[in-house]
Amino acid sequence: MAGQTSDRDIDFQNLFIETAKLELKVLNAGMDICHVWINQAAKLSSIANDSLQEIEQDKLSLPEAVQRFSDFSKGNVVVFGELAGRLSQSYFEGISEIVATGSREGGKRSASQSTAKRRSTKPPSSKKKPASPKKPA
Repeated sequence: MAGQTSDRDIDFQNLFIETAKLELKVLNAGMDICHVWINQAAKLSSIANDSLQEIEQDKLSLPEAVQRFSDFSKGNVVVFGELAGRLSQSYFEGISEIVATGSREGGKRSASQSTAKRRSTKPPSSKKKPASPKKPA
């Protein structure tokens, strides 16, 4: 039947839109990573600066300074672990949207798309033009 489309047809415009949304999520994720990294580097720098000043003034012992860095490191692991979890969840939600778009839109094409498909799938005409007679030279 010429007017029907199969379940395997895909709305490429919606697929492209969902893919572009995912790419923007990935770009934003990269910016989030940079933001968190800069914040954590600033905290580390502050801890190092404060600890060094306190050690010089004999207000902080070396074991206490090491404990500060250890505590920061543990917190750093938590911060980046949570970031990774949040970003991966967002990414996989985006992938799910792309898959859902493909399955939701299956079989739903516009009339112009269906017509174009029918035109492209028509078998070539079996009628051949007769060869024109050759004139003797």
